[in-house]
Amino acid sequence: MSPKRPRRRLTRLPAARYSDLASYLALSGDTQVQLARRVKSTQSHISRLAKGAIVPRPLLAERLARHAQIPLDSFVRANLAYRNGRP
Repeated sequence: MSPKRPRRRLTRLPAARYSDLASYLALSGDTQVQLARRVKSTQSHISRLAKGAIVPRPLLAERLARHAQIPLDSFVRANLAYRNGRP
């Protein structure tokens, strides 16, 4: 039996300054490449997230929400809008 991994402590995210990832990229001056490097992802992945085409895994969602100061649920809202054909 393998040893259990320690649980990560939940920490409170800072207050959101931007409504979603697309608005963060538009208003902050950060590029998709810069953001991808900061959160250990790729530019193409950030592009698909900003469009709402995909929803990130929890760890990446937390890193993005922390860095970009966006609410965690913005990824799900963007994905639902993308699926329903709304901008």
